[in-house]
Amino acid sequence: MKWRALVGADTILEEFPKSPYFQFLSSHYPTNHTDPKCPKVLRCRDGTHFCIESMGSLNSEASALVPQQEIMKYHIYGMELANKVRTDIFHELGCKELQQSFVVEDLSGLGMSHLSMIETLKAFTQIDNNNYPETLRKVVIINVPTVFSIIWKAVEYFWDAKQVAKFQFISSGSDYSSILQKIVPLDHLPKVYSGELVYDLPKAIPLPELKLELSKIEKKQYSVDRVPRSGILEKEIRIETANIVLHYEFKTVDYDIGFGIVYKETGKNIQHILEVQRYNSHIIPVFGRITVQKVGSIVLQWDNTFSWMTEKELHYTYNVIPSSK
Repeated sequence: MKWRALVGADTILEEFPKSPYFQFLSSHYPTNHTDPKCPKVLRCRDGTHFCIESMGSLNSEASALVPQQEIMKYHIYGMELANKVRTDIFHELGCKELQQSFVVEDLSGLGMSHLSMIETLKAFTQIDNNNYPETLRKVVIINVPTVFSIIWKAVEYFWDAKQVAKFQFISSGSDYSSILQKIVPLDHLPKVYSGELVYDLPKAIPLPELKLELSKIEKKQYSVDRVPRSGILEKEIRIETANIVLHYEFKTVDYDIGFGIVYKETGKNIQHILEVQRYNSHIIPVFGRITVQKVGSIVLQWDNTFSWMTEKELHYTYNVIPSSK
């Protein structure tokens, strides 16, 4: 629950589409699940959720050019959207058990350039295993190239044995059509995977076109500061009107940091909104939102008191907007 509050998971389906990167990511990330051009929600023969991802089609240059916090938000957005689909199916079918997703991961085109994305994929895996347990029914990984063994060794660590047992690997050149057709009806299976559905996953775009598209997106400006060794950095934000939402994001370079939020009502004691805890913000950027219902001050606190020898480089941004409620 703390993690969901921290990243704003409960509202991300409404809020992340407002991101300047949303249109780019939803149009170019190679999965049907978040692609607006996919003709329908894909389902298995028993009516449960089915989705396809083609990691081999991911543009490794895009993962370096798009801010990591936007990529992480998009991944969480996708996971929350899948939760919504599964919940809708749960009610539609009158199920007695929670729904899970059947996933096909196509590794066609995966090469050495994708090794630069290992840290991002590790972050995805860590988020999923820690916060979306038991959402996978089965994962069939097709067209598996030799280079994938390096990536798998890096991410397998984050899956427990029960989850790993749900993965089935089919090497390049092997026939997978009979396996997929037993699980997915032909009208929900794209033609490229031996089905009848007229639909193609988004494809990676050439680097010049990629840079041109991204150059048109307004970039967020991040402040840079340093958290002293054995010290605390505080940023106080004065709240002049009631019922506002504060959005915040930060990341650190090379090292983790402690982070917490307090509220100060004028003339009264402070209230801890988020207790200080350490975050691997050098691996996964931290972002979230809080609603403030009264006039006062919000203090963002970055705590480095646990590190006697190393100061931390901090990149952060925040903005205050009126609450929609």
